[in-house]
Amino acid sequence: MQLKEQALQAKGQWVEVKSKVSTTRDSEQKKIVDKSNKDKNFTVGEEWLKHGIEWQSNSSLSDPDFIFAFKYLKYPEFKKYLFHSANVKMGQWVGEFLEPLYFGKIDMSGVMVFIRDMAKMYEPNEFDDADNEKMEKFLNYAEKYLSEMLYYCRQLAGDNKVVFEHPINLYLHEINVPITGWLDVAIFDKDDETKLIDWIENKTSYPKPKGFYKRITGDNNVGDRRWENMSVPISPSKYYESQMAIYYKATNVLGHQIHCTPNGTVFFRPEAHETLQREYLESVLQEIHTKLKVRQNLLRLANDADTFMRLCQPDFKSTKLKGWNPKYKQLLRGVYDY
Repeated sequence: MQLKEQALQAKGQWVEVKSKVSTTRDSEQKKIVDKSNKDKNFTVGEEWLKHGIEWQSNSSLSDPDFIFAFKYLKYPEFKKYLFHSANVKMGQWVGEFLEPLYFGKIDMSGVMVFIRDMAKMYEPNEFDDADNEKMEKFLNYAEKYLSEMLYYCRQLAGDNKVVFEHPINLYLHEINVPITGWLDVAIFDKDDETKLIDWIENKTSYPKPKGFYKRITGDNNVGDRRWENMSVPISPSKYYESQMAIYYKATNVLGHQIHCTPNGTVFFRPEAHETLQREYLESVLQEIHTKLKVRQNLLRLANDADTFMRLCQPDFKSTKLKGWNPKYKQLLRGVYDY
């Protein structure tokens, strides 16, 4: 089912569902990057192009180089499986429906009808033995998360102009490829709609499956699934620091962050947290620059994915490999003759 070709009628209007719900952004991203490169008279470096890379997404920067090469150089066709999970899909749906809700094109009951219908057609990741259970569990949180995001978006935006899924591109000195991303919520001055004054990054967390309870019976049959909820964070997660730093540098505006968890939602304001402020984000950008410079040099040295990967130090205990299907892990190890 191609959701970009569907529409949901609500309040007498048609609401188109598009972008990242069920499609990749590569074609849309390329148009944006090509235009941005042309405007800046920027040419992507040959070391990137010979590997088929025209930009670096902010998410790819968090990967160690040996995993980056596996996902983007050696087996790009596996990305849809490596990134496929109920967690990712529910987070995308929540983000997707925030816009029509915000502008009153649909009400919450209509959104939940659509999300439940999509959840029924969701194909669980066969490499995650709990993924089929996750989607049913996560449905309990979609309405709550959407309501809380709406509240904070309206509170921050006031009567200023709001744009959802606003693209950004960042060019760093000596890095011959742009870094791309999308502001979940971009807020522009009501009196000057070209002036970005605030932005928000939305994050959602969901219960994690933790094995089973045991029934107290003679044959000790397995009982119900146990779930563990993330506690409400007291500060912005380190995991998203590179993304926040990239968006800050690309816009020259400090960003806010909403983090929804089963136990509550918190709204992080940059003035209240050191890790959302300029000095700290500039230090994160230095680390990003160093990482990309190393990656760029490795691409120059290598003409194929295997050579690139063998120039990198693998870490098979990396948390980035948590939840990977064993067959993919074995393919990864096989590059290093393990």
